Amino acid sequence: MIGCGLNVQWIHAKCCSVFTAFTKQEFDWMLSRVVPGTVYLGLGSLALIVLEALTVSIVDVPGAFSKISTVLSTLFYTAVAAFIFGISIVSVAQNIVKPQF
Repeated sequence: MIGCGLNVQWIHAKCCSVFTAFTKQEFDWMLSRVVPGTVYLGLGSLALIVLEALTVSIVDVPGAFSKISTVLSTLFYTAVAAFIFGISIVSVAQNIVKPQF
């Protein structure tokens, strides 16, 4: 298990010395636990923002044509945001190593 992760010593006002107190395997283990949670947090945040944008585009826009146009525009930008989120997840997932403890 990871104890105190870092040892920071201030040399003078603008310089410090940092020593890690954990191994690469411990660091990889911690990343394998933390990163999936941050991915779910980002996915939940994206879902809430998309729901808010769709709600605003349906409820607050007057007129049928404007409402349809706004919803389609919102869906387009949702697809773009989901695509960017998806391609960023691939790079994160490739860097997660599941250590065998």
